[in-house]
Amino acid sequence: LEEAFGLCPGELTEDDSDGVRLQNRVLLAYDDYAMGNYPFISNYISGDSPLPAYPMRVACSLISDVNDDVSDTDLLNAAGASVNLLYNASHDAMCFNLEPRDDEGEDGIWDTQWCTQMMCQETYFTRRPPTQGVVFPNYQFNLSWINEHCASTQGSTFVPRPTWITDSYYGGGFDSTSGTLPLSSQASNIVFTNGEYDPWRAAGISANNSASDIISLFVPEGAHHLDLMFATPTDPDGLANVRKTQIAYANKWAQSTVEAAV
Repeated sequence: LEEAFGLCPGELTEDDSDGVRLQNRVLLAYDDYAMGNYPFISNYISGDSPLPAYPMRVACSLISDVNDDVSDTDLLNAAGASVNLLYNASHDAMCFNLEPRDDEGEDGIWDTQWCTQMMCQETYFTRRPPTQGVVFPNYQFNLSWINEHCASTQGSTFVPRPTWITDSYYGGGFDSTSGTLPLSSQASNIVFTNGEYDPWRAAGISANNSASDIISLFVPEGAHHLDLMFATPTDPDGLANVRKTQIAYANKWAQSTVEAAV
């Protein structure tokens, strides 16, 4: 495993927690590939060294292109190469150290944000058991454990508020299952976009409320906020229309404000 995934010698021990740390490393790589699955070369996800266009496709091809008759070791090496497309984007890393387990409280700014606002992040708090497969670890949401964790790492005053984001921005009543806001919501004049490839889409507003000009736009082949990037010749079909719709609503609301002030 160390050789296949480019880990430094001795990084993996017989401790089961090391296996979980490696599993999380794999999980987060594919999470980042999906979020940064842009149709152009970009370093938005990878930092100083860019990833190729559609990095999820490239990462998956490193595994899918392996012949069916190869050994398990060859397949494991292909999986390592797929993951390290991200972690060794610079092509100059000799080996890697595993990050601490994020369910041991080492989740940086996201941990603090969760413990004050309970914002949905790609952390140990929001994972769900998969329907199949073994890449994404099983996790049972436990608010009592989260409250204890936040009190021990952030202080007793940091208590997660499950309804903070909906109460503060949407007037309460957001249905996370259907992605809808209630008709009584105080929110208005917002265009939400949801990229097809973006993992964040699962927590997005996906239904319209025309009475309040709450508009949800689906971005085919869209990664994380692709619609806010500069236009490129490789933009997927439909993205230009999404941007035109955004501008049209912004102009409409600006004009209404001007007319109301006259």
